[in-house]
Amino acid sequence: MPPTAPSPATIFNLLQGFQASGVLNAAIQLGVFGALARGPRAASQVAAAVRCPERSASILCDALASMGLLHKEHRRYRLSLDAAHFLVPGRPSYAGGAARIVCDPALWEAFGRFAQAVRHGGTVLPFHAETPGQKFWETFADNSDAFAAPAAAYAQSLLQRFVDERSPARILDVACGSGLYGLTLAAHSPGARVTLMDGTHVMPSVKKRTRELGLSKRVTCLPGDMFRTGLGGPYHAIIASHVLHHFSPDTCESLLRRFAAALVPGGRLLVHEFVSAEDGVSNPHAAMFAAVMLAWTREGRTYSFSEYSRMFTKTGFAAPVLHAPPHLTSQFLVGERKAARRPAKK
Repeated sequence: MPPTAPSPATIFNLLQGFQASGVLNAAIQLGVFGALARGPRAASQVAAAVRCPERSASILCDALASMGLLHKEHRRYRLSLDAAHFLVPGRPSYAGGAARIVCDPALWEAFGRFAQAVRHGGTVLPFHAETPGQKFWETFADNSDAFAAPAAAYAQSLLQRFVDERSPARILDVACGSGLYGLTLAAHSPGARVTLMDGTHVMPSVKKRTRELGLSKRVTCLPGDMFRTGLGGPYHAIIASHVLHHFSPDTCESLLRRFAAALVPGGRLLVHEFVSAEDGVSNPHAAMFAAVMLAWTREGRTYSFSEYSRMFTKTGFAAPVLHAPPHLTSQFLVGERKAARRPAKK
């Protein structure tokens, strides 16, 4: 067969990728998918439902149909299977809240200035991921269920037996965001006593979620900075989901030492991350997330399993075990807190 001729199509599609994000984000904000939840509608009906000109509704719905999120038949639009399942507000599988995170103005600005970040070696934003009181983390806590729920369920499956065997077990969920990891474990392990830690500005969301799940009696909220605030403990297990990728290796090791000091000997540390491939590219999700960290943090990036193993073993942990569930794009590492060495007898 003759070799395939070069084509710029892939390049153009990549350059135009932000357009698809903008169209989908607008449709979620305007309530287009909810307007179509009861059945096919003409552009004029969509326009009336979302309060916009018919011309605008027609252009938006045609764009969504070209992306496979709507079907158009006889000038009427209906939801695709994926849109009906994941983009109709109020349905249990609703994932539209993720748009508030992925399309947050701060992240859009970060990638608009990505070339500057590359030259600088880190974010050039005045307000970034590590800015104290960053409002993005409130948005994240309120809208991360689509990401967090499946991962929290998997984390619970990794820790539940260990926790149940040590009932009443003490658990710390650090930089907890929505609190869903610790709360999911508490919901399945009646003997678990969970501490949820995050910034003061995130705590209202955490407390609300705790009350909604009826877990207030077994859950303590600890507002503070994980680098400076006392972690409490000792704990039987610590959960650190999507924490370490924000920092340099040295900072990660400092944080891991804090976690080790807060664990009982034999305790477990569960780290949830995008673990990069050893070649840097074979896990595309981790490779792209490293770019997010370059744009959004001062020194963060994703790390490979070998890099995490070195960090763990240098900071008081045994080498971690890697878990890579096929239904998720991220991975889990579980490491045991090593017992302190006893001084040799003279």
